[in-house]
Order: sequence, then structure tokens, then C-alpha cells
Amino acid sequence: MFRITKVEFKNICQYEALTVDVDVGLMAVCGRNGQGKTNFLRGLGYGLTGLVDGSWGSQQELQKDGTAEPGWVKVTIAGNGRLMVVKRYSTSDVKFPDSLSELQDAGHLEIARRRRAVNEEMEKIFGISCALMFQICWGRQGQMDSLLTAPAAIINTFLATVFDTKKLEKLRATIKTQLDTVATLSSLAQNALLEAQEKLKILKPIEDMEEELIHVRNAKEALFAEHNRLREIISKGTKEAQLEALKTETRTELAEAEQWLNDNPIPAEDTDAPELPDISEEVLQQVVQESQEALETTKSTIRSYEATIQQLSDSINSNDAEGTRLLESTDEIKTSIEKEQPDVCRLCKGKISDYDAYNQERWSIITGYKSEAEHREAMKAQARTLTAKMTKDIELKAERTAEVAALKIELQELSETIKNSKLLLQLHQTHNRRKELLTVHQLQRNRVTAAKDKLSELAKIVPVTENSINKFTLVEKDLTAVKIREGELINEIADNKSNRRYLTMAIEDNEKAVAQYETNKAVRETLVSLRDVS
Repeated sequence: MFRITKVEFKNICQYEALTVDVDVGLMAVCGRNGQGKTNFLRGLGYGLTGLVDGSWGSQQELQKDGTAEPGWVKVTIAGNGRLMVVKRYSTSDVKFPDSLSELQDAGHLEIARRRRAVNEEMEKIFGISCALMFQICWGRQGQMDSLLTAPAAIINTFLATVFDTKKLEKLRATIKTQLDTVATLSSLAQNALLEAQEKLKILKPIEDMEEELIHVRNAKEALFAEHNRLREIISKGTKEAQLEALKTETRTELAEAEQWLNDNPIPAEDTDAPELPDISEEVLQQVVQESQEALETTKSTIRSYEATIQQLSDSINSNDAEGTRLLESTDEIKTSIEKEQPDVCRLCKGKISDYDAYNQERWSIITGYKSEAEHREAMKAQARTLTAKMTKDIELKAERTAEVAALKIELQELSETIKNSKLLLQLHQTHNRRKELLTVHQLQRNRVTAAKDKLSELAKIVPVTENSINKFTLVEKDLTAVKIREGELINEIADNKSNRRYLTMAIEDNEKAVAQYETNKAVRETLVSLRDVS
């Protein structure tokens, strides 16, 4: 039986870095609201199963806000004399795949890589599917369908794997009680469905509101034209107080523009900078990305070739030693035979009269060859075979060594390409920022010119009649009221559409909830009729 021994987070949810050692027995996660208890369980469930609950979103949503380094969850589990580590990243980039490894004395032994392979191995450890494991880990009311409909064998396997078998029967009884409670809860979805349908009926038709908005905008255009006409009349002459107020406002506008120009000078153009080629930033970014990918591929190929070269060197040395041993074996056997010259044969116990015949027979028994010369020739033939293999290995080693040298030159060229592309990209960005600043400078200079021109025009203005001023004030007030009503209508239309979307979704959700309630009820009745879950 496996159990969790350690949970580690990096840039997950609100956790920048978190390590939790899990002891044997019951463990409680406590804290105030909003401190991350649910997110801790959410991250743990993702680490074990690779799944994220629908209320949160995709796995990318687990990434801590404001962080660039991809987040990850690492869960260490122990059992059956093994220590396993599963690691999953928040990003779906292929450069950061899921992995499952076993901790051994010699280091990490990778067992599986990428989501599908890791999930298959984890299901072997759980004894159930990752989807069912996630449902149970993240189980809440309305989310236990997989457990409700799972076969008895799967439930028994899961309980025997996760829990102490001595407490199995008690836990199963508790689960049965909870499932009965969930399955028999009365449904409020029908009332919610009717309420949402009634609210949708009483909403004002959007077509009527949009038609009113058209009338309001037509009235605004008419008032705006009258407002401009009266303002033109007033601009030819106004009261002294109003004239001074306009002058003050224009002087303020002029001062603000001039102050901005003083506070934001245009930096001098770098004449020593190299001329930018006609290449867009997007192309440069693509060149950097493709060059980096090619760089990693070349590095991988070099490592593979260097490993092959090492294997060939080991094979050459081994074959050389074996050839030497074969050539020397005949002399060693000969020395051993000549060293012993017994008077009596060890096999037949008879007296030896012909030592040459006796020694030749011993050669045949010991080596399988009839004579020393035959054995020596056979060893030479084997040595020649090894020499031929060594020659091929040496040639292949030379080829791989040359290829590695060429790849290292290519590696340097790729590094230089990346360096130059990044420099050009930086120069492009600096150039574009200067262009943007020049554009804003021109806008501020236009403000200065416009303010000075307006001050010149204001100097020519003479006062107008009180009647024109009063009429202008009334038109301005009506125009303001129309603008306010236009904004209100826009907001009301937006709220109406939002409410319609919300109520439509509520109707759909409650229709599903009504159907789900009937399904849960039917599932429970089926379970009761087929098996006793306790």
C-alpha cells in the first residue's frame, strides 16, 4: 500500500514555494478563509491525477500570478519498499512534460514521461483510474457520480490501497451512509428553474430599449448642433469673468503641455549603433526560438555521439584484451601440461609409458583440440575475428569523432546566431520606443500650438448678451441630461443582456440539475438492487 510522504509546490496558486512533509496517520489542513487550504488540495489532486476541477479552469490557471517560471507540483509516495516521485507542471508546453521516477541509491530512475504514460503508471499504483481518483480526492456533493456508479471491485481495490484494511469495513459503512444522504437529498432545482424562467419573462425587450437609445442619440445630435451654434456666437464675445476663466483654462493646458515636454526630453540618437536590417521583431523572435531549439537538438546529438564514442572505446579495449588473452592461452595450457608429468594416469590408474601420447590426450580433454598446433591456430583465428571487429569499431569511432567536431562548430554558429539576433531585437525595441516618444512629443507640441492659438482668439472676444448666455446654459444642461440618459440606456442594455445570459445559463444548469437528480436517484436504486455497498 502506498502513502503520501511529501508534497512540494513551486509557483502554484498563491504558493511561491511550499514543502509539506506528511506523517503516518490522519492529517488535517487548517487555516482561515482565503489562506489556501482548498488550493493546497487542488494542487495535490493535480499532482496525483493530472486533473483540475472545472470551477478553477485549466492547468494553466494553477500558475501563480505575476510569475514567469513555470509552476510545478511534486508528490512523493512510498510503499512496497519503493519511493516514487510524480512531478507535473502548470504549463502544457512540451518542454515541461509530466514525469514519474523512483528514488534509488544511485539516484532517480525515470519510470514514465509525459501525461499519458505517467497516468498509466499512477493507475497501476492506485488500482483505479486517475479520473475516479480525482473525483474521490475532490469529492463534494454532486461530484460523486464516478464513485456511485463504479463497480464493487474498483471501490474495494481503492479502499484497500488507500486505507488501513482494519478500518475498511467501518469506512465503507460511513461511505454508504454519506452516499445514501447525497442520493436522497430533495432537489430544489425545479423551483430555481421556474424562478429563472419567470425572471426572464419580465425583462424589458432589448429591441424597445435599443429603439429608445436611437431616439436619445438623435436628440443629442440636434442639441449638440444647437450647442455649437450658440457657443460660436458666445465665442465672438462673452462676459469678462467667463473670458478670464477660458483664458485661465487655456493657460493651464499650455503649461501642462510645456511641462511634459521639459520633463520628457527626446534622447539623442545613437549614431554609433549599427544600421537596423529590414527584419521585423516577429521574425527575429522566431529566429531566436528556432535557433535555441536547434541548439538543444545539436547538444542532444553531441551527447548521443559522445556516448557512442565511449561505448566504442570500451569495446575496442575489451576486444584488444580478449585477443591478447586468446593468443596467450595456448602457452598457458602447454606450461600447465608440461609442469605435471605423473607416473600413473589419473583416469585409468595405469602406468604411463608414452608421455607424448599421454600429453596429446590431455590436450584433447582440456581444450577440445587434438594438438597444441590445432589449438594455437584456432585461438589465432578467434583473435583475427576480434581484430576485424576492432578495426570496424575504430573506423566508426573516427567517424563519430569527426561528426562531433562538426556539430560543435555548428553549436558555436548557433550560439553566435542567437547572440546576434537578440542584439538586433534589443536594437529594434529601443528604436521603436524612440519612435513612440517622438510621436507623443509631436502631440504635446500640437497641444502647445493649439493653446497659443486659442489664447490669441480669446484676446479678440467681446462680451455677448445675457439672453444668448442663458439660452446656451439651458441647451448645455439639456445636452448633459441627454448624455446621461444615453449612458444609462447603454448600461441598462448591457445589464439586460447580461441578465438574459445569466438566466439562460441558470435555466440550462437547473434543467441539467433536475435531470441529474433523477439520474442519481435511479443510480442509487440500481446500486441497492445489485449489491450491498456496506
